[in-house]
Amino acid sequence: MGLFIRSVLLIIAIVGSHSSFAYDHSYKSYNEILKQVVVVEGHQSFVDYAKLKSDTSSLDDFIEGIEYIGKTEFDAWSREQQIAFLINAYNALTIKLILTEYPVDSIKDYGGFIVNSPWHRNFFTLFGKDSTLNIIEHDFLRKQYKEPRLHFVLVCASRSCPPLINEAYVADKLEQQFTDATTNFLRDTERNRFDAANDKLELSKIFKWYKKDFITSAGSVNAYVAPLMTDDAALRTLIANKETKIKFLEYDWSLNDTKQKI
Repeated sequence: MGLFIRSVLLIIAIVGSHSSFAYDHSYKSYNEILKQVVVVEGHQSFVDYAKLKSDTSSLDDFIEGIEYIGKTEFDAWSREQQIAFLINAYNALTIKLILTEYPVDSIKDYGGFIVNSPWHRNFFTLFGKDSTLNIIEHDFLRKQYKEPRLHFVLVCASRSCPPLINEAYVADKLEQQFTDATTNFLRDTERNRFDAANDKLELSKIFKWYKKDFITSAGSVNAYVAPLMTDDAALRTLIANKETKIKFLEYDWSLNDTKQKI
């Protein structure tokens, strides 16, 4: 074997044993996908699933990269790199799930909300094991990082979900991206609103389903949302008041598809 070939094989072996060096934490390829198919309009966004369905190769390649990462490599990353990886994985895999049977009207067409739900489907691997969207969200993100703002960056492909942004989440911008996503969601009056005249706080059902996370963070749901819904100090005080009753809005599960834009 020639010296050149031996050198090449040595380099391959070194890179292979330290694959974190090769992982692109800037998510360049995923960014390109999102820029092409996510349409942002105000507080909302829509996905061009038809365009993605016509050529899934780039998304497939990105997901293959997700599935390639081992737990040992993942554990060596910074907290922010880990969180960004799992958020991007969740959102990309949700898109992939929609594409498997697209066109559909709703992610709920893939099963019930609890029994045989799309979030319990084993349709990918994570760290070498069969996995589900629920495992990413609950066993990893919620359990390990105790970050309530995660609920505003994980996208369930539905109109009432937080919107999918047209860029990847990245470690060095994660704090600002969390802030932007949370504020954007809380100030979208289709999803959350406060009627001061009638002392009525209407919120997304996300605050009902994950009530415990927000109470742990701020003491109450009211206290959590108050500083995020408005810059008006007087309104913040009214919203934060525990006597202010909360009504949870109906959740629109229709697909966040560009074809369904109003």
